[in-house]
Parts: sequence; structure tokens; C-alpha cells
Amino acid sequence: MTARRREVQDNHTNKRGIVTARDGANRRVRVQFPDEDEARSFWIDVVGSGSSKNASYDMPDEGDEVWCALDVAGEGGYVAGTRYNAADRPKTSDPDVTRKDFRDGSYDEHDPGAQTRTIEVSGTLILKVGSSTITITSGEVTIATPKLTGVKT
Repeated sequence: MTARRREVQDNHTNKRGIVTARDGANRRVRVQFPDEDEARSFWIDVVGSGSSKNASYDMPDEGDEVWCALDVAGEGGYVAGTRYNAADRPKTSDPDVTRKDFRDGSYDEHDPGAQTRTIEVSGTLILKVGSSTITITSGEVTIATPKLTGVKT
């Protein structure tokens, strides 16, 4: 085996690690790699599904297990995504269901088979459409709008 081949083989560029620090303003994290004597990465970017007109902002939490793509020197790269593990299991196993869970217990789930969209909120839900706002809290609905028609109570 050549020295170069050994170097590449010994320095995998796809690594699994644990998020240890987050920089939300710059959408980047630092990751610790348990299989490399707890080595810690430089700041690396978090990949998202959009960043301009159809932007998406979602950062992994500290302690999340993530997959990283790094350069061979480990000085640059990005987090490709988080990984479920034995400690953190998904709330659904249906591959057709899309679900987003939040640390406060709230969630948003879309089930195309059942043709349902469920949004459960631990606190207050605020819906804004143009100049109208609907605020829903436990037991109370408030509607703020310039014109209200067809309301039945």
C-alpha cells in the first residue's frame, strides 16, 4: 500500500461526531469526534435546504450526533445532517410522514396517506395572513383583522 493511499484511508473525510458549540449567526458548529481521541473540529458550516428566496433555518442542538464532510486536513467542511441513534429515536417510522419535533414538546406533522396536517403547540400559536392575525392559546382564540365576516360562535 502506498503512503498516499494509507494517508487517505487513515484520514476519512466523512466523519460522525457530536456537536459541542453552535454559532447561529453564521450557521456553523464545532464537532467533537469520539473515535479520534475526542478531537474537535474548526468551525464548520451547517448545510440547509435553502438560503435565499426559499430560506430554511435549522441548526443541530449541542449533543446532537451529526455526519460531517471534512477536507483531509480537517480544517474545512460542513455538517451534512443529524443522525438518529439509540438514544434519539424518531417519533414516527412511516417513511411517507413528515414530522418536525421541537424541544418544548410542540410538533408539526403531515401525513399524506391520511390527508392530515397536525400542528400541536405547547404555548401559543400565531397565524398571520396579510394584515390579519389569529392568536390561539389554550381555551382562547383572538382575531385581529380590519374586516371580519361569517363568524359563528
